[in-house]
Amino acid sequence: MEGMKGFIANRKVQLSAVAIAIAVFAMAGCAQSATVNEGSEEPTTGTATVNYTAEGRYKDNVAEFPSGIDPELDAKNAELNAPSSYVDRNGFTVQPVPDDPTGWNISYLNADNRGCTSCHALEDALMMMDTYHGTIFPGYPTEQTVSTCFACHIWAEPLRTSMHSTHMGNELFENRGGTCESCHYVDENGDFTRWDYEKFNLYKGITDIAASDADLTVTYDQDTLTDVDDMFYKSIKEYGDFDPSNWRTDDSFMDPELYNNWVFSIGGDVENPISMTLPELVEKFGTETAVMKQQCTINGAGNAIIMQSEVTGVPMQAIIDYVKPKGDVNAVEFLTEDPYPNVGKTYNIPFTAMTDNDSLLVIEVNGETLPNTQGYPCSVWTAGGSAAGGVFKVCTGVNFIKTTEDLVASGYFLGGFEDAGLDGAPADKPNSAVLNYPSGVVLEGAAGTEIELEGFADAFDEPIQKVEFSWDHGQTWTTLETPNNDPQYWTYWRMKFTPPSEGAYLLDIRTTSIQPDGAERVNGINTQFLLNVK
Repeated sequence: MEGMKGFIANRKVQLSAVAIAIAVFAMAGCAQSATVNEGSEEPTTGTATVNYTAEGRYKDNVAEFPSGIDPELDAKNAELNAPSSYVDRNGFTVQPVPDDPTGWNISYLNADNRGCTSCHALEDALMMMDTYHGTIFPGYPTEQTVSTCFACHIWAEPLRTSMHSTHMGNELFENRGGTCESCHYVDENGDFTRWDYEKFNLYKGITDIAASDADLTVTYDQDTLTDVDDMFYKSIKEYGDFDPSNWRTDDSFMDPELYNNWVFSIGGDVENPISMTLPELVEKFGTETAVMKQQCTINGAGNAIIMQSEVTGVPMQAIIDYVKPKGDVNAVEFLTEDPYPNVGKTYNIPFTAMTDNDSLLVIEVNGETLPNTQGYPCSVWTAGGSAAGGVFKVCTGVNFIKTTEDLVASGYFLGGFEDAGLDGAPADKPNSAVLNYPSGVVLEGAAGTEIELEGFADAFDEPIQKVEFSWDHGQTWTTLETPNNDPQYWTYWRMKFTPPSEGAYLLDIRTTSIQPDGAERVNGINTQFLLNVK
């Protein structure tokens, strides 16, 4: 708890100052609530100046209100209603709430104190929990949002159960004045929806630009690679290792002896099982190099748990041809290093997923030794699926087996989890995000200057048909067509945009993919990215 308090004090100290200032202004600055202090010749409220006679009927005193704009009062109002900002871990200045001339966003929406990341980054919340929880961090300089939580929690305990119980009655949450509306928006029907999914349509101060006036230049390719430093990190909890001290997080040194002596076994229902060290496998089967993408299935709308890299490793198809799986094999079971007995088994994937797609026992990424954070000394990558079912770190072997489980329908391999908050619409397929800035980024001196936004679109095994961009809350769109799109690779887009003046701008991204039956698929929620130009 002390760690959380310290983090919030550092990250959002401006919020407390603004909240106190607003409270003081509410009590002291509103002339309409003036009272007369007994024994005082002049009526006052706090330190504010009373601008009318505080006796008699109100309507008789209306003429005494100051006419026009009081510059001093207007300046005070603007200061008290200014949204907070902070410098994030990547060095970007971020202002999550746009400025607006009336102070609506702060005074009336209380927007600086609403939404998950108004109190903490999601990564910090996970790392400071008293009990174990796995971790996943984007490598790109983006901010993770609550939409990444829902994939796991459609199978695990519903998110609403844990969120409500851990927040309501929590001392920290209550000390910050937390209520139901800290996380929710109550719509006109009285229904509680997610604040983070509604906020950009409630904020004032955002400048809309029609597609015809935005003058965008948008291009794309499918070749862009992720730098090793930008590759996302995921703890190995799903591999049975529940002790974070055993997670591989230090990339400063990879012991070559670990690689030289690492034994990889291939067994199960096969005619010719083998066990060899990595150097022996390389000598016998050789290596291949391929470009592969990996998007985690929990990567909710607008998040950056994705990467595309050039990987080098032993081709799994050559190993399959040698060990000769039997005719009824329909699944691949992966094994990893694990200090706990009988827990080293991991997810299964369809056997055809490996045989129909490139699959490598990876030992290098982007021409460098596979780092610890990505599973040194080896990791199995299978193209065409999600990272949850297509990348296995610190791998010690595979078994080719027969199972009655419907591995494709289970969802984690090809993505497509449904979000109940979106009426069951998909929340990860297709997906898109801005990758080179966090939402809410402040760009100084950018008015009238061309800036470039970079991002991705992807739908796992489905080709991207088009990516649409809107700078006017979805009223008009600029369409990027992506003909002959290859779903084996991501779609990496670049947008050149010139903000005409200082202010806040909102980019909506709507992505469409093509399902196997030819039908279009659109994510249940648009990606939304806020840009503050100062």
